[in-house]
Amino acid sequence: MKKERTYFADSSYLIDLTREKSEALDIQEDNSIITGLIGVYELGKLSDLTVEQIRAGNQVETVNSKDIQKAVNIYGELKAKGEMINQLNILIAAQSINRDMTLLTTDEDFEKIEGLKTRYYRDE
Repeated sequence: MKKERTYFADSSYLIDLTREKSEALDIQEDNSIITGLIGVYELGKLSDLTVEQIRAGNQVETVNSKDIQKAVNIYGELKAKGEMINQLNILIAAQSINRDMTLLTTDEDFEKIEGLKTRYYRDE
């Protein structure tokens, strides 16, 4: 069966998947999910899973120089507006934007980033 969409997953979504929350599982059933090494790091901090277990069977994107430049630009924009967010989230947003993907998240801080497409999936 062909998957409907491909999403870029924030760690909040990955955590919900490991906890087998129905909203997260429903999205995974019909869509492809990609994450970045930053999401793997954040999930690894908060779970008993090893990095190898998290990466197994999942497409994981590395951070490249284009992502870093986009993150630097986002940081500057947020700083200028006085709306700073977690710097790891800035990197996650940069990866999602550079791949022209919608970010799966529950973290409303991402709303502060212009040009980032998001899907806040809880209580849809």
